[in-house]
Amino acid sequence: MSQYERHVFVCDGKRCGRDGSEDVRDALKECVSRAGLKKRVRINRAGCLGQCGHGPMVVVYPEGVWYAGVDAAGGRRIGEEHLIGGRVVSALRYVAPPGDNKR
Repeated sequence: MSQYERHVFVCDGKRCGRDGSEDVRDALKECVSRAGLKKRVRINRAGCLGQCGHGPMVVVYPEGVWYAGVDAAGGRRIGEEHLIGGRVVSALRYVAPPGDNKR
């Protein structure tokens, strides 16, 4: 079994970083901490996820769910609905063909 139930990666590539990925990461971390899930859910900064122009991007494992265009409010929503409630946030979900999908 993995050390964490879920591992969340927030893109911090050049473009996502300029578009507020740090605020997204902070919102997710705050949500996880407030819910008492810090030992079960890990939030990490990631390098470029190869989806430039669709970000800030968030990926949740082990489900492999990708989210695009996430702002701080979206980060809180992902935290509450997906990480705590177990429901994918369809409005923010990103589905793309494999590989780089940069705009």
